[in-house]
Amino acid sequence: MLQKRREIKNLLLFITLLLLFFSSQTFISFNSMGQQSMRESKTLAGDIVHSVIVINGDAAFDSQAASESWPGTGILGDPYLIENYLIDASAGNGIDISNTGVHFVIYNCTIFGVTSTYRGIRLDNVSNATITENELIDNVIGIHLYNSDSNMIEDNEISHCKKGIVVDRSDYVTIHNNTCSDSTDYDLEVGSYCYENIITNNTCMTSGEPNIRIDESPNATLSYNRMHGLGLVVEGNIKLMVGFVEFTDNTVNDTPILYLQDEIGGDYTGDYAQVILAHCDNVLVRDMILTDTQKGVIILFCNNTVIKNVSCIGCYYGIQIIGGHHVTVTDCNVSYSGYTGLGIGWAYDDEQFYNHLITNSTFSYSGERAMIIGGEGGTTIFNNTCHDNSQRATGIDQIFVMNTQNITIANNTCWAASAGSANIFCAASDSVIANNTCIDSNGHGIELDGADRSVVIDNYCRNNSWGIKITDTSSTYIANNFCNENGVGIYCGGLSYYNTIAFNNCSDGGWLGLGLSGGANNLVWKNMCMNNTGSGIYLNNLDYINTIANNTCTDNTDEGIYVYRAEWGIIANNTCADNHDGIVLDVNSYNNSIYWNVFLDNTVNGFDDGEDNYITNNYWSDYGGVDTTPADGIGDTPHPISGAAGNEDPYPWMSPSFTPLLSSCVTTPTDQYIEFGDSFYLDLDTTTPEPLVMWIDDTVRFSIDSNWVITNTTPLDVGIYGLRVTGRNIYGHHLVAQFDVIVTDTTAPEWVLVPSSSMQVEYTGTFSFTLEATDLSGIAYYSINDYWNFSIGIDGLINQIEDLPLGNYSLEVRAYDPYDNFVSQAFILSVVDTTPPNINLQSDFTITTDDGISIQWNPTDDNPGKYDIFRDGALFRTGSWTSGAGIYVSHHEDTPGVYNFTIVVYDLDGNTVTDTVIVTVVAGETDTTTTTTTTTTTTTTSPPPDITLFLAIGGIGLVVVIVIVVLKKRS
Repeated sequence: MLQKRREIKNLLLFITLLLLFFSSQTFISFNSMGQQSMRESKTLAGDIVHSVIVINGDAAFDSQAASESWPGTGILGDPYLIENYLIDASAGNGIDISNTGVHFVIYNCTIFGVTSTYRGIRLDNVSNATITENELIDNVIGIHLYNSDSNMIEDNEISHCKKGIVVDRSDYVTIHNNTCSDSTDYDLEVGSYCYENIITNNTCMTSGEPNIRIDESPNATLSYNRMHGLGLVVEGNIKLMVGFVEFTDNTVNDTPILYLQDEIGGDYTGDYAQVILAHCDNVLVRDMILTDTQKGVIILFCNNTVIKNVSCIGCYYGIQIIGGHHVTVTDCNVSYSGYTGLGIGWAYDDEQFYNHLITNSTFSYSGERAMIIGGEGGTTIFNNTCHDNSQRATGIDQIFVMNTQNITIANNTCWAASAGSANIFCAASDSVIANNTCIDSNGHGIELDGADRSVVIDNYCRNNSWGIKITDTSSTYIANNFCNENGVGIYCGGLSYYNTIAFNNCSDGGWLGLGLSGGANNLVWKNMCMNNTGSGIYLNNLDYINTIANNTCTDNTDEGIYVYRAEWGIIANNTCADNHDGIVLDVNSYNNSIYWNVFLDNTVNGFDDGEDNYITNNYWSDYGGVDTTPADGIGDTPHPISGAAGNEDPYPWMSPSFTPLLSSCVTTPTDQYIEFGDSFYLDLDTTTPEPLVMWIDDTVRFSIDSNWVITNTTPLDVGIYGLRVTGRNIYGHHLVAQFDVIVTDTTAPEWVLVPSSSMQVEYTGTFSFTLEATDLSGIAYYSINDYWNFSIGIDGLINQIEDLPLGNYSLEVRAYDPYDNFVSQAFILSVVDTTPPNINLQSDFTITTDDGISIQWNPTDDNPGKYDIFRDGALFRTGSWTSGAGIYVSHHEDTPGVYNFTIVVYDLDGNTVTDTVIVTVVAGETDTTTTTTTTTTTTTTSPPPDITLFLAIGGIGLVVVIVIVVLKKRS
């Protein structure tokens, strides 16, 4: 049918052209944009020197056309013609036209700009323009259309411009057969909400730059373009704004582009210049080598898609992923990227975790980053190798994660980051950074900035300026990391709160083992800080309560623990041995509690220049007192401490192994899990010398009573709440317990309104049903298993997409909460036909024996079946019928009487309609005389046409006759 329509369309076009040719040759030359006449009259390009042309509005166009004697009248078929000009665009746009709708052609003009500042041709809010066979040189943009629909750009030569052709916010523009060369940016760019544009047969010669860019311009046609540079860029952050209506035979450096759109399934390999996937599901692209293009692989809003064993070498951007879900990049080699090896970007219309996986791949020698990870989150970066990136800039991180959440970075090996940068940089909350090796960099091994509630564990960071750096990050757990031979092992600074830094080895550093600067309520616990050239632990600019406990600081060149401008800290049960200073409390350090520490064989065991610091129950290896009355392991006289504070330890230990009376938890609190909507309750069972004072660090959401029972004071949303409990007994012993209260939602929604197990809808009727479910966390979305025939909205409204064939549909609907808990309901929807056919009821007839009668029924139904006609109760005729077509019964009867004709009409579902016609036949009159009637037919014949006149009108009649015959044959 489509082919037949095209043939008809072509024949009609042929007729029109013949009619126009025979009626007016002058008109046809302008109606085809003057191609033949202009080519015949074309002189050397730029033959007539002209100043820049600026026109605003149709009236101004009419006026200037009249004053300059431009051919044409500005209407369809007779456009204004601006031609053969040589224009210097150094001081303004060469031809600048805005706000017009007249028809005009810009032809055979040379427009050049020495300064490359202005546009050669600029159209703003213009329609019905044709720009053809012009030469544009050294302009900032050769041809620029903005907000200008229904225009043509063809056969132009554009060179040495920043951009050759730019079409912006303009629809129905045809860009055909242009040549762009030596651009410093894109040869051809279509972007920012352009619809239904056609880009065909263009030649883009600029090497070393991207040739064509299509940005958020859907339903374009891109065919037969030849690119000889960095190729094609397709971009867009909005799903509906990405995709082509046709993509055919585009090449980059004589190699085709693999473009897939709306593909489901498939395994693709071969020799391609670029790979571009849009809206694809379950596609595998593998075993390719892509080199020297702007973007090697572009993945736009694809799901469950795999890129495997693809090498992107020398591309400006190796692999880019926008939107979609569960895209896997595995076993790939991305190297020498001009900008970034791999990027995951953000999309407007996607609010679920991406859950992409980047694994077993190598990213090296990029101009800037190995990876940029953003978007909605959920991405896993696992077992990759990143090295020697940031080749052209310092301070550029190799793996860079920002503006996202729930990222897992594990088992990666990174080395040779540039100065001031990080091997791994994470600004994503709720992330996990584990088991990575980050070595040999002039920057940071791992850096966190704003990565709240994250976990950094079991990483190996050696020979970096900073092993692990944490800034403005709270409620994060940094543990079991090996950070040796760095300038600084671990540093936590800025507005960082409620972090735990525990069980780390920060030794052999060029300056600090572990630094804590800024923030409050941080816990530094059981870390090893040895052989650093500065301090083992450095505390600076701290307020409220930070706890430094159970750490080992030995053999450091300067201090074991250095405290500067810190207040209300707890420094307890640490061992500082063989340092120059065991502990130093420098100026502006107030109200810190230092107890139960061992200061052993330091050059100076203790020094206090602060104020009101509470120092007690420590072991000092240089203590000269005795323990006689009573012999309880505590010296009888205070131990003086050097420094301006004039402080002393009133109860010094006599032995570093002295064991005071402790408080302890009978059951050590571990992470507590509660269901969303439930109340929290935890009884801290402790043993202690009393009195015991206990407090918690989160008094907004929780409270603790005198029986040491913790409950929530406000409803707890789904999430993780870090909670630290601190107790202190009469001997100054501090009991600290830290755990998470983890609130989860594992409860499925409940149905309020749901279809019954069996439902019916009438054939050609409309099925619609609104689901309703409830959940404490709210309903995130509804789903249905048959997306071909039904749609379902966020509000649970089910609608059929189109007319449903008869039959049964097995459906399952689900209601999901935001945490993927769901409730489902299965039901059968039966599409039935219970409506009998319609029929025109016939009246009874009375006729004579001389007459006959024809009875006609015209039944209608969507599913016609058969019919039966009974005469006087006996089956007279049966057959099939077509909706709306006539069923006839002719009757002539010589014998008077009453005759009964009954029709029964069936549809395919057995529904019937019946009509009975009573025909009464009475005796008629019999003619005994035969009358012969003679009919005379008069035929009027016109004289034959004048053949001379026939030929004079251009053979139109002949053409029409021939076409009609051809159409008849084809029909």
